[in-house]
Amino acid sequence: MPIARRQFEAGIDAKTEEWMRAIYQHLDSNTNLAFSLQELGRALGLSGFPDYRNPVEVALADPRIRLNEEEQRFVFALVRLVELGVASERDVAGVAYYATGRYALPEILEPESKAS
Repeated sequence: MPIARRQFEAGIDAKTEEWMRAIYQHLDSNTNLAFSLQELGRALGLSGFPDYRNPVEVALADPRIRLNEEEQRFVFALVRLVELGVASERDVAGVAYYATGRYALPEILEPESKAS
């Protein structure tokens, strides 16, 4: 199935874009707060989200860590937001926290415009 050019440029698919928009909306609605991975996941409906200290643990493919497909997409979306500068990540006492970044998501994922 083809993907939109904006998704291609960002290196994501449609489901990852949905997660990115949901994460961004939550962070942007709470600009005075920073959230851990678990807090973000739980706020966005991943009620059984495991208690990992940061996404690096997930990325290292620890055999004890089992993420379902939605959790994997959520973590990938969060990592992409940080890479793109839409979210900021800071280590606080060994726990990764996330807040809004330098850029707004609409600046990164502009809807495609029709050429005239």
